[in-house]
Amino acid sequence: MKSARTKRWPVFIMFNYHYRRCPRLKGYDYSQPGYYFITICVKHMVCCFGEIKVGQMILNEYGRIVENYWRNLPKYYKNCALDEFIIMPNHIHGVVNIVAADLKSARTPTLSMMVQGFKIFSTRKIHEGADFKSARTDSQLMNKFHWQRSFYDSIVRDDDSLYRIRQYIRDNPKNWQIDKCNLSR
Repeated sequence: MKSARTKRWPVFIMFNYHYRRCPRLKGYDYSQPGYYFITICVKHMVCCFGEIKVGQMILNEYGRIVENYWRNLPKYYKNCALDEFIIMPNHIHGVVNIVAADLKSARTPTLSMMVQGFKIFSTRKIHEGADFKSARTDSQLMNKFHWQRSFYDSIVRDDDSLYRIRQYIRDNPKNWQIDKCNLSR
């Protein structure tokens, strides 16, 4: 008599669907001083911060909220200094300079903590926005705007890289028509 065996899937296949690789450099201390180039995207790449006209980014209400919270990061994180940045229709590029700071807290804020705070508070403010007042229920309200999970970062290793990144950020609106984040191209 044959035994009835159930088919077993290898563990790596069963759990691969929910597995997300951490995009941070393993073992790297993201609270240490240095320049970091980051990109934060809107979920589903929805264009909600404004539009590009003649190679210039024109911010709408939500874009101005995001800009305000971005500019205020150094007020909340004493080891944060901002460098070049641009808010695009569906993402933000920025260079963050983490500086040595005399912090009395036991834990120095990391790059991820800064981005998390930025996302939380900008999202709250956007959800309070005038256009969302017409939402009939809280669930409709919460489905209007979300940041994409996580963010892209690159550790800036030298002055040449920093120069190229700054130039890339400045030129980003002019290159919107060929940008991979522009889903309408």
